[in-house]
Amino acid sequence: MRSATSAAYDQVALVARQTFGDQYGWMASYVRSRAVSNAVLDVSVDQPLEVLNNFGRMPWDAPNRVLGWGYFPLPLVGNKQWALAVLTDYRTGFPFAVTNDAGSVIGPVDSHRYPANFDLNISIERRFNFAGYRLALRVGADNITDSRNPTAVNAVEGAPQFLQFFGEEGRHFVLRIRFFGRTPH
Repeated sequence: MRSATSAAYDQVALVARQTFGDQYGWMASYVRSRAVSNAVLDVSVDQPLEVLNNFGRMPWDAPNRVLGWGYFPLPLVGNKQWALAVLTDYRTGFPFAVTNDAGSVIGPVDSHRYPANFDLNISIERRFNFAGYRLALRVGADNITDSRNPTAVNAVEGAPQFLQFFGEEGRHFVLRIRFFGRTPH
């Protein structure tokens, strides 16, 4: 007989936000949270892992998160068609489980964590009308600080690269075209 599954998510959030003008503003927030379950891994015929104690942190558990964004006019340019967009995001790294080469989870499920994740994105945007439509062209840099922010880990105990992180996103440049609809007549 299978026991009942239970999960819990708790959070406390602090948010400050201000808007100004028609379209400009900023927001800053901090969230402290906890996400746990007694069935973290879906143990089934399709799941090759052997799990003795399935209580732990959920894969998206990030106890600390600071998020901020801003969209500001650029007064130095002299018109309201130019803007600066900023996004910053810091969070605790997501949890992961360590296994042995036979597929058994070693220790508590999701007892290890990725390094903290940090992104800072900055863009300059120019709004304009073209062929009866309102558009914007945005050029910027994502992860401008070139933070590592890995996306994978070797979590097999005894492997040559055990607990080595991989999949760095790196700094990259972006070009976006935003579509706002038809120009008002």
